[in-house]
Amino acid sequence: MSSAADRGWPVARLGSSQLTAVAKPNPTQRELEAGVLKVPGIQLNLRNEVAPLFRAFIVKLDEARRRDGRSPVTSGGGYNFRAVRGYESKWASTGDPRYLSNHSWGLAADLCVATNPMGSPLRTDMPADTREIAASCGLQWGAEWSRPDPMHIEFVGTPAEAAEWARRLEEEDFLSADAIAKINAIHDELFKRHANRTGDPGADGVDTMAGYAINADGYGYRLEHLLRDPQPSRVAGSDVTLSPIDALYNIDAATFRTEQRIAGLDAGLKSLADLLAARVTGLTSEQVLATVREAIEEAVVKVDVSVTQPSPPTPPVAIGETTKESA
Repeated sequence: MSSAADRGWPVARLGSSQLTAVAKPNPTQRELEAGVLKVPGIQLNLRNEVAPLFRAFIVKLDEARRRDGRSPVTSGGGYNFRAVRGYESKWASTGDPRYLSNHSWGLAADLCVATNPMGSPLRTDMPADTREIAASCGLQWGAEWSRPDPMHIEFVGTPAEAAEWARRLEEEDFLSADAIAKINAIHDELFKRHANRTGDPGADGVDTMAGYAINADGYGYRLEHLLRDPQPSRVAGSDVTLSPIDALYNIDAATFRTEQRIAGLDAGLKSLADLLAARVTGLTSEQVLATVREAIEEAVVKVDVSVTQPSPPTPPVAIGETTKESA
């Protein structure tokens, strides 16, 4: 049998500065919607360190009671420096803190006493999921003890654990139940496994949205190398190797140089035609130029330029669609 003293809580009667009235004013919107703190007279004084846990518990408990068609919590008690029921004489004779109730440290509360009496058989008007609600706030419910005590809710952790629970619940308190449900739905969607929509099933053909996002940098890395790594020419007989990026960068310069060379060749042909016409009687330079151009065009047409045709690109897949390969 252990006590709160074994978990780091000092044995001492608590003053008002060490206690928090859980039924304090300025309720949150969620508390107002749940009907919390609307009943006058309920005053739960609990240790400062655990008051946020009990306040959150009562909010969730009243939401569940309203769900079940029951009224909000209408009565309760908290801090009370006393022995565990049935151990009063042992506490009086020994002063051993093991015989003190958790109420003595302000770490326990009794709620709806009249409808949740201690003893067997269990009698309670608490919701069926009260144990889970209590656990979600770092608390324990006494209904499952060997001697059921369904009115009793307590904290059995250390001061450090109480601080951590208070921090978690403070973050949660900013969100309504609907907002929490939406966040959980988003989480489920991010971590649900989706079929690969590109038609390339990979290892098992599925991944999570978060997984695809995490791997996006890897896909980008591979795409960058695909674009930057030199590729052999697709023209038969050519030994030129260029990366797709370099080819795009250089295509305007190559086109310009080709145009300049063609213009130079054309000027040379005109000079040659004039020279031939001057030496051959009855032959004009226009006739010579036309004949030479015809010969060049015929020769260029007959050159075998074999180009390997790439596979047609896969059309982009819109969000929500599936390719035939992965359907």
